[in-house]
Amino acid sequence: MINCNVSIMQKLSSSLTYFYKVILPLVYLMLFAGLFILLLSLDLALPGLISFLISGIIFSLVFLLYFYGIKKVSIDGDFLFVSNFKKEIEIPLSQISSTKENVWVLPRKITVRLNEPSTFGEKITFLGYHQPFLFFKTHPALEEIRRRVANNSETIK
Repeated sequence: MINCNVSIMQKLSSSLTYFYKVILPLVYLMLFAGLFILLLSLDLALPGLISFLISGIIFSLVFLLYFYGIKKVSIDGDFLFVSNFKKEIEIPLSQISSTKENVWVLPRKITVRLNEPSTFGEKITFLGYHQPFLFFKTHPALEEIRRRVANNSETIK
């Protein structure tokens, strides 16, 4: 007899997660350092150097706050699979206490809060996969998590 209850792992996070988390910050840092060295060699006035440095630091902090903690996330059955590209953990859907997304910034950042801290803390953030023309609608990855959590809680009752 063939088992028809085979579930397939569904990727919820953007395929560009590694790029946003690792590659883009390195490229930005190299470009910023290169431009700063170039400006130093051009004998630019001190106020110009200081304003370039301050704006670069502010942009770096905003960049870091938005992209640093993002994870690679997939869902399969009753578990969320979360990876930081070094380690992957399974989180039971029953551990999810709330979910939300930031609709004001692209790519969409989705946050999953847990009842108890996991290896990665009590909140998991990831960038939802590319979905054109969402505008202010809920991201399908977030809808999938919510649907599975609701189904899981009905099964437990």
